[in-house]
Amino acid sequence: MIMIGFAPNIYIAIGGSAVAGVGGALAELSGFAGIAEIATVKNRGLYLGTALIFNLPFCAGQTYGTFPCELTDL
Repeated sequence: MIMIGFAPNIYIAIGGSAVAGVGGALAELSGFAGIAEIATVKNRGLYLGTALIFNLPFCAGQTYGTFPCELTDL
């Protein structure tokens, strides 16, 4: 996100968004994989569903965070 904030042009900001998106996706994937490995088969659905519910509000955070930057650059 620092890369996006200090970007001198839109191309570097887009690249920074891509890097942040890949990093967020890998963190989410490793978290869900860790829960799936640790939880028992009987309770795995409950734990993964709960993690998904808590993760959903943060999924759109990157999109919402970049809107004011893009609108002021126009």
